[in-house]
Formats: sequence, C-alpha cells, structure tokens
Amino acid sequence: MLTVQILSHLLHSHPAVPSLHISTPFAGFLLMSPWLDFDFDTLSFKENRDKDVLDGPLLSPSADFMKQGTTRNGLTVQSEQNWVEPAKAPHQWWNGSEKFVKRIMLIYAGREALKDGILRFGKKFQEGTEAGKVDVTILEDKEAIHIAPVVDAMLRREPGEMAHILAGWTCEVLGA
Repeated sequence: MLTVQILSHLLHSHPAVPSLHISTPFAGFLLMSPWLDFDFDTLSFKENRDKDVLDGPLLSPSADFMKQGTTRNGLTVQSEQNWVEPAKAPHQWWNGSEKFVKRIMLIYAGREALKDGILRFGKKFQEGTEAGKVDVTILEDKEAIHIAPVVDAMLRREPGEMAHILAGWTCEVLGA
C-alpha cells in the first residue's frame, strides 16, 4: 500500500506533503497482497470471509483512521481518495509511471479478501501506463491466503512455488 501511495505522490505531489524527487527510476516494485481500497462489501471479501486471515471487521478501524487523517485543512475523504485508496484512482492517474519505476510485480492470493481491489488497481495501472513502458506482471497464487509466502517463511514451511517466483523476480530485478 505504501509503495503505491509513494508512486502516487511522485506522480502527483500531495499538497500537504513535501514533494519527492528521484534521479533514477526504481528497478522494480514488489507489491504482495497490497491493500489498495477500503471496500469491504466486495465479492472477494464475501467469498473469502472464512478462508483468509483478513476480513472487513479487522481492517475497518484502520481504514477509518486513515480516512480521518485525510480530512484536515479543508481536505475531504473524496479529494484524497487517489492517494489513500489507489485502486479507486482513474487509469490516467498512472500516466508517467515509467519515470519512477521500470517493473512491477503484483501478486495476490486466490483466497484473499483484498483480491478485488488488487485486480481493480492492476487493470487501471496497466491501462494508465503506456504499453511496454512499465513491465507489469500480475500473478495469482490460487490456493493461497494473504501474504502466503511470508506466512510460510514465518512458520518455517518449505517455500512454495510463489516464493520461488518472487525470489527469481527479485534477483532478476536487482541484477543478482
């Protein structure tokens, strides 16, 4: 979430935050199960209510807190939406992203509550960037839950296919 919000700020400096400047685009952004909107009434939240580790009641207080933080100095939740909930930004919002990032790996889990917002963002991002200027890969780990490769590592489980894909992508991007 924060990575996408920083990209939003690089593209469209938020008036209440100091501008950011970078001299070279980032080699890549790895977006693993990012929280990109605060809609808890989506199909993925309903279908995965008993499958994922996340749910609306768990996330709702944090969403309310973040929205509340955007309503100062005459700003409204609606006027701040593109920065706070990037999946709701229009596709044009992402024009010029190639100046800041070369590649994006967006992964999500098939049994993830956040899936619909992630897919909405991925589609809009791809529509908003000029073809081929940002290499965007979107992958689904069909039987997994939110941040499954991280959970597997924490529980000292054998790395799954997605962990190997992520490691390969990261090494390729970093030139290791």
